[in-house]
Amino acid sequence: MRMHRIFTIGLTLLGLTFYNCAQTEDPIECPAQFTGELQETEIKLKGEWTLVALVSDTEVDLTNDFTDNPEFDMFAQYSDCAKDATFNFFENRTYAYEVGYRVEGCARNNTTGTWKLDTNDLFLVVACGSLTSEVSFNESNSRFEYTNTVDIQEVNGLVTRADVTYTYEKVEVEP
Repeated sequence: MRMHRIFTIGLTLLGLTFYNCAQTEDPIECPAQFTGELQETEIKLKGEWTLVALVSDTEVDLTNDFTDNPEFDMFAQYSDCAKDATFNFFENRTYAYEVGYRVEGCARNNTTGTWKLDTNDLFLVVACGSLTSEVSFNESNSRFEYTNTVDIQEVNGLVTRADVTYTYEKVEVEP
């Protein structure tokens, strides 16, 4: 249950605002998948990126340690399984977001779709929805981050609205 909640937060994390296809009497129109060659400005995103930081602008307590100890650093409070979150952006415009694949004994979650980077906006198409987030890269393009406003359920059941900044670091490919 906790892993599912963390995965849900993680997916929402992506910086990203979810637009679900509304059900009407009209047929559902899903967003088109992204296709085509990468633009020069998109090449920096190609590859594997791992979650390295998750910071809230409001102190929250996510640990079930029977101590009221909220902090801003949400990543430090995550289990090893929840910390194991990775984006893979491929040259054919597909991506995979995986949680729990590299740590032994974790429940695995995988989301796939297509992507596009336009200036500082990252667009993801997921099933019949789309996610958009403004991302910023460091000078060497080895890290990117985005901020999203999310509702966080703390260990005591309290729901706290906070701006959370997600930071991903590029995994260097060994020659």
